[in-house]
Amino acid sequence: ADIVKHELGHFFPEMRAIMNGCKFNNCVHINEPGCAVLQALENGDLEPTRYDSYQSIYFNNETRA
Repeated sequence: ADIVKHELGHFFPEMRAIMNGCKFNNCVHINEPGCAVLQALENGDLEPTRYDSYQSIYFNNETRA
């Protein structure tokens, strides 16, 4: 099944718990201002390896925009 990019964060429970704090409701947690996920990553509240997995899937050619 195809994964839609803007829904990808919902498949990561640790991100799902954080992403409601993002400034924009269409945040994809890559480089948006006010992104709670990126802030959690910076603060050490999100494992970098999990975020790396998220980015890997996000930028995969089979993931739909």
